[in-house]
Amino acid sequence: MPSCPHSSFELVINRAKIDLSSLSHLCSMGYQFVPGMHYWYDNQSGAYGLVGGPALGFLQAGLNLGGTLGSDVSNGTTEIFVNGRHIHVQDLSNFQRIGFFPSPGRWWLDGSGVFGQEGKAPMGTLQLRSMARGRVEGLRTTINSPASPTAVTDKFSFATL
Repeated sequence: MPSCPHSSFELVINRAKIDLSSLSHLCSMGYQFVPGMHYWYDNQSGAYGLVGGPALGFLQAGLNLGGTLGSDVSNGTTEIFVNGRHIHVQDLSNFQRIGFFPSPGRWWLDGSGVFGQEGKAPMGTLQLRSMARGRVEGLRTTINSPASPTAVTDKFSFATL
């Protein structure tokens, strides 16, 4: 069951233990974590998941949590990297379900959902609607519409710029 801090609670994000003050702050923002689990967190996009797995959802981007995001945290095999993380095959499947088919290579994704290939201009916007247990629900694909970036937890859709 998700929990907030107490004296024996340990939270590890990006291979670094999170102090109780930071954990209390996260809990005050409404985020809850399972004790004893190890998470990864992409501070550029806000994506997070359990070490060895795909993204489970999105926290606020830009939080100063844990260590540096490693490329290997998701056990990715796709040859697609987003913000340096080799994405899991389930992440790729989730992207494809909303009409985004990234080619192998390096991509960036920011906290408002704007994405593109590394070193290039933005190509579109992803907005999280619902991502749970590796399943994306309630999606719509909008092509050639203006991006309306909003950093909302657990909301997902797709639009190109």
